[in-house]
Amino acid sequence: MTWWADANARAAGLAGHLLDAEAWQRVRRCADVAALCREMQRLGYAVNPGDDPQTAERAIDQMRRRREAVLGHWLGKRTRYLRLHLEADDFRALRALLRGAAGDAEAVRVLADREQPLAERTLEEHRGFVERWANLPSLFALEQALLRAFAARALEGARRGGRGIPDRVRRAIDLTNARAILALGPGGDVPPEAVFIDGGEALPLATFKTALGAADRPAARRILGACLPDAFGAAMSDLQLPPQRLDRALLLAELAAERRSARQDPLGPAPVFLLLARQELEARDLRGLLWARALGAPPDPERWT
Repeated sequence: MTWWADANARAAGLAGHLLDAEAWQRVRRCADVAALCREMQRLGYAVNPGDDPQTAERAIDQMRRRREAVLGHWLGKRTRYLRLHLEADDFRALRALLRGAAGDAEAVRVLADREQPLAERTLEEHRGFVERWANLPSLFALEQALLRAFAARALEGARRGGRGIPDRVRRAIDLTNARAILALGPGGDVPPEAVFIDGGEALPLATFKTALGAADRPAARRILGACLPDAFGAAMSDLQLPPQRLDRALLLAELAAERRSARQDPLGPAPVFLLLARQELEARDLRGLLWARALGAPPDPERWT
């Protein structure tokens, strides 16, 4: 059985550096970007009051990555169990490189030059993808290959972790497939099998096809909500929840699930996953608040963003 006590202790220590309710009230009261940067600076973020929103946004990500690096040092070989979280930055960086490449040939060369496991696995997935769907747009094929590689590596790394770790990855794959349906919308002409990512559990391909063929997005959300578990399904089915709030609601559902797991199995990995989810929520809400102030939204201390 994998030992988690040391990593959980480190996670608890790192959680003490997350913003508490009082700090959130202060940052929400900030009237503009300069005031928000001053408050973030007091909280330890590497920003100055005159920084632009892009610089402040990078500081938010730097803080998150710094905490993850500390946690990764304590995890050691156990990091393979958490590839879903700890390789997410690599995934985003590779996706940005692919989108910035001038054509398919350069994109493939960029992947080959990276010499990292995720990039190498993406090249393998891409070869198989274009053999089956040669007529699909090249950028779509590359991004789907990257997504498949990321999901496959996360699931392979989690399989020996036990204690519900593979289930977390399967749930994340289900949510990725659900988001893909909502992003594509009804009437798309992309083959469902080209979009669907293997490895989930609650959302099989047959249900994926049904939701993809729904009359509209609300109908698709009802189908998806019926198969996703617990608060995830409730959030997906809640048509009063606008699309721009759905991702946050799903993250809150993940937080609730990790809190339950931490109570039920405090010596398992749930405290580590809970920290990672809380960090993601903090970074998401700080970015939302930052750009709200940059666009002139008034302070509202009763809301996260």
